[in-house]
Amino acid sequence: MNRDGNQNTFFGLAVFVGAALLCGFFAALMGSKTAGEIAGALGSFIGGIVGAGGAVIADYLTLATQRKAETVKVAVAVRTEVAALAKYVMGAVEICQHIASGIRQVPVSDASYIIRKLMVEPIVYPAVADRIGLLPHANATTEFYMRLSEAKTIVESMQMAFRQAPAAQLVTPDLAATIADSLITTLQLARGILGDDEADPAERAHFEGWVRGIMVNQIDDCLRSAKVTWPNAESFQVPGL
Repeated sequence: MNRDGNQNTFFGLAVFVGAALLCGFFAALMGSKTAGEIAGALGSFIGGIVGAGGAVIADYLTLATQRKAETVKVAVAVRTEVAALAKYVMGAVEICQHIASGIRQVPVSDASYIIRKLMVEPIVYPAVADRIGLLPHANATTEFYMRLSEAKTIVESMQMAFRQAPAAQLVTPDLAATIADSLITTLQLARGILGDDEADPAERAHFEGWVRGIMVNQIDDCLRSAKVTWPNAESFQVPGL
């Protein structure tokens, strides 16, 4: 249930309890004959409101605390996986650069070699996909995994298109640039996720030394290097990435 749903639930509960107490008060009031009885009915009504309101507030605060803790756990888990996958993406971009510069030759029939470490399906994202909306970078996270899938599809389509090609036919610099373009966008998204300055303090503290101090710098280095190789890549023309 989302935050608005929780608020609506507690509001509805508070209204229901208040209405029930009000009905009880009027019932007691109608049966009261003396000033003392009326005062007693009024006191019971006020006490009921205070007690019920306290219970509702306590439940709300408990749930809010639990949701905050869950959000931190989900964010840490997602960032951990994004950081691990970003390492593999950087390795794939480096292979594409080597192909572009002629340092490495990769047969088209074995193009999946370029992203071989990315072929394993993510574990964390599918498990917490229904809670990604809790994160401040929910859209970027979803897009990150979509771009990973896109890169795999590009490579698979490339191998299918050239399945009848001679075994000696190699991945050309242009084909490598197509793969790299998708991977670069993936890295840009990862950079935004891992370098989020608005992350929860508990989450940010967990990643301060590793992600912010090491991974973000490595991503920046890889992106700078990739921009030298492919300065006109479409991924470098997208504002905000």
